[in-house]
Amino acid sequence: MATVVDPLLHDRVRTAGRAFGSKAELARYLGVDRSRPGRWESGQDIPSEDALRRIQDLDYVLARAQRVWAEPVAREWLRSPNSLLNGTTPLVALKMEGPAPVIAALDAASAGSYA
Repeated sequence: MATVVDPLLHDRVRTAGRAFGSKAELARYLGVDRSRPGRWESGQDIPSEDALRRIQDLDYVLARAQRVWAEPVAREWLRSPNSLLNGTTPLVALKMEGPAPVIAALDAASAGSYA
């Protein structure tokens, strides 16, 4: 069975790279060689299932955060310790627990709740 490539992969990798400040930082977060995100963005390679899921999760969370705050603020929110996530950053929580707790924290923050 052939792997179906995410048709938005190039855009998602570009967006994720911006969220981290560089593709090298994105690679570090994903635990892959620093050249991989550039290869994915250019279509020279495709990410593993795990890396693809994390890219898609990050893209979704960042898009949701940008509905609440401007892009620079949303990116900073992802990197900042969050009391609604037991003091961890949304990026760490996203990597360790998936998008559900991060979206819950984002929804609470957008409603004005700061635990």
